[in-house]
This record gives sequence, structure tokens and C-alpha cells, in this order.
Amino acid sequence: MNQNNLCKSNKTVFIILAIYTVLLVAFTILNYDFLIISDDTESYVSVAENLIAGKGFANAEGLPDGFRTPGYPLFIAAVLLLGGNVLAVVIVQLILCVGALYLTYRTCIITGLSEKYALVCTGLFLLDLSLYIYSATAISDAFFYFVLVVCAYFLAKFTKTKKFIHLVLFFIALNFALSVRPILMYYNGLVCIFILVLFFFKKASIKSLLVSVLAFALVFGGWSLRNYVQNGVFEMSYVRNYNMTQYDGAVLRSELEGITLNEARDAFDREFSELHSKEELEGLSRSQIIKMKSEVGNGYIKAHFFDYLKQNVKGLFNTMFGTNRSFLNDSIGSPLIITLIELCYLAFLFAVYALYVMGWIFNFKKANALDLFIFTVSGYCAAASASLGYARFRVAFFGLILLGAFLLWKDKDIISTFKEFLKRKNNKKAA
Repeated sequence: MNQNNLCKSNKTVFIILAIYTVLLVAFTILNYDFLIISDDTESYVSVAENLIAGKGFANAEGLPDGFRTPGYPLFIAAVLLLGGNVLAVVIVQLILCVGALYLTYRTCIITGLSEKYALVCTGLFLLDLSLYIYSATAISDAFFYFVLVVCAYFLAKFTKTKKFIHLVLFFIALNFALSVRPILMYYNGLVCIFILVLFFFKKASIKSLLVSVLAFALVFGGWSLRNYVQNGVFEMSYVRNYNMTQYDGAVLRSELEGITLNEARDAFDREFSELHSKEELEGLSRSQIIKMKSEVGNGYIKAHFFDYLKQNVKGLFNTMFGTNRSFLNDSIGSPLIITLIELCYLAFLFAVYALYVMGWIFNFKKANALDLFIFTVSGYCAAASASLGYARFRVAFFGLILLGAFLLWKDKDIISTFKEFLKRKNNKKAA
């Protein structure tokens, strides 16, 4: 690329980042009453405040917390230590969101995507409504997304330079992402197994294997050991056990039995009380009790497993295409405007998914490690969140899919490829 084109591209990227910054700030200010603090915010902030006060990783009751993992509370604690508050946490998240957009652009360039499509890819992030909402809310979703973008960036650097330090940084970032959202627990374990297989086939070095296993062992093993010592259960978080009766099983039961979600939860609580007396539970930590409760919800799911699969399929669709209607109702109110926004947003989501799928169809043989990472981590995050069906959880993977939708075309021109494809189809019809 000559100097003039480079200057023009840099100027365009700066303009996109500037527009994104203005949109993020304006969106946050205009919707301040509906953002910033959510139902989950306090559970993160209380842990961060207790850390600062020297009380350890403890919840609002002062007890060792087994629900949250350390990544996001440490981030909040860092902001609070610098004199900030919850609003400052959101402001830093908005800055990180702009940083993630720049890293997205740099990842496109590193992988060899043409400047034209790198700019288009970067610009399309301005249309992602969910990212605006959750970047401006003090919960872990947008921060988790930022860390995954960092993972993609370092993996792109490694595929380009083959420098081992970039692979090390990728593994560190990936396992830090696990400390932010324990949803990645099984995924990171599978990465270690994958590196082990590559090592056996002499496709990966012993250094790569050791670093991947060590990073995973320190984060998963270290934090799970902490929870075992503090709460008596070896686990990253009891969030999954908690969900068995409070969400997964409760949602399933409410649909099958025609009762409300709270009634389904109460039913599980009654069944648990019938199984375990107060004397039996005396002296147990909350983590231990939640683990025992999960067996009740899990038993219900096993008894209705086919219906649970249907719930996951429906939930996956909602996660991928949900339009954040509750937020739109609160912030806008006008049914006509909401409908127009939803239709435009759905068209955007569908176009990105379609481009991503077509990218794999046309460029399957040219896919590299970064493409595989985006595909597997996005699919994993989507599938693992499917049972709840919240559009909120799309934040974790949609940005990666949008990036991947363009990276897959690094060796081809998208428009030319589709023109040739349509031309061949038309020729076949004419023949």
C-alpha cells in the first residue's frame, strides 16, 4: 500500500473510531436511566469493595464468594482504587469498547484482509445495538468481549509472525477470559487437549503444550482450589449449579407445567426441602448447598431431556436473533419505532450470519487457526448460553462472528466472488 492510501486508511479508521466514541457516549447519556446498573452489578461491586477493604474475595454478606470469578471484580476494584465509582467503570468499558474496535481493524490488516473490507468490517460494528447496551452497563459481558478480541488479535499476530511470545499472550488472554466468565471452562480444557493432539502429531511444540496447560491449570485449578478451601467444592463457580434450579430447570418446568418461573423455582425448593432436613444442611457452605440443589433441577431435566433439547434450540435462536425488546420498550416506548428498529437490527444480524456461513462455504480450504478459534469459541459461547435464550449473551460471540465473516475472505474479493457465483447460476438456468 502506498503512503497516500495508508494515510487515507488511517484517517478513515480514526473517523470510524471517533464516530463510535460519540455514539457510545450519546447512547449512554440518552439511556442513562435504563443502563449503568443492572440486577447483577451489585454482586460484582460488593466483591470488589471487599477486596479493597482487605476482606478478601467476599460477597455482600462478607462470606467467601463462590459465585463470581475474579476477572471482572478485579477490573472493578482497579477502577475503584483509582478513585472511580460504578459510572467510572462504565466509562472505562466504553474506552475498552473503542479499543476493541481498533484491535478488530488491526486484526483484519494483520491477516491480510484488503484495506477496503477491513474498513467495512470495522464500520459495521457501529450497528451492533447489544454492544451499546452492555458496554454501558456494569456487568461482565462487554469486558469479556474485549478480552476475546484481545485473544483474536494475539492469535492473528502469531499466525503472521510465528513468534512464540504471541502464542503465550494468546493463552494468557484466553485464560483471563475464563476468569471473567467461567463459561469457558470446558472450552479452555478442550484447547489444551487439541494442543496435546497437535503435539503428538508433531504439529505443535512442547513449549506450546506446556504454556497452554500451565495457563489453564493456574486459572482453573488455582481458583477451583481456592473455592474448595473456602467453600468445600472444587469448582470455578457455582453459577452452573445455581442455574440448574433457578433458570435451566425452572424455565423448562414453567413451560411444561404452565406455571410461572417463580412457581417453578418454589417447586424445586420444596422438593429439595423434602429431600434434605435443616439439620443435614447445618454447617454447609452456600456452594455445597447449591451443588446439592442442582441435583434436583438436573434430575428434572434428565426426566424431560427431549424437551430440554427443544428449549436449547429455541433459546439458541433467541440468543442469536433477540432484539433486546425489553430495553427498547423502556427507552423508546413507541411500538412503531421499536418495530422499525427491530426489523433493521434483525436484517443486520441475519446479513452477518449469512456472510459468515458463506465465508466458510467459499473459503473452507483456506481457513487458518484464527478462523478455527473464532468458529469454535463463538459456537461454544452460543451453545453454552442457549438454555436461557438471552440476547445479552450474544455480546460474547457476535463481535467475533462479524470479524470472522470478513477474515474468511482474506484471499478473495467478496463482491467479485458473489458476482461470479450468481453469473454461473444464471448460465446454468439459461442452458
